[in-house]
Amino acid sequence: MEHEQGAMDPDVLAYYGQGLERERLTGAPSLERLRTQVLLERYLPAPPARVLDVGGAAGVYASWLATRGYDAHLTAHLLAVGQRG
Repeated sequence: MEHEQGAMDPDVLAYYGQGLERERLTGAPSLERLRTQVLLERYLPAPPARVLDVGGAAGVYASWLATRGYDAHLTAHLLAVGQRG
């Protein structure tokens, strides 16, 4: 399937549009989420550092970082692409 340069695959947009990614990461214990949190705690500077979550989709990690005192900002490319249409 061909897409114009920079366009997101419609199937990917449809998946994220359903809101399933947040549920996948937060609905039940998630090894992916827990491991990512361990790595973020290990490598990020201590709060109140500013963190940019690029492509963070539902904001699961940005929200988690904000609760820990980080100045967390989220940019979700999928939302921007979906709203261009």
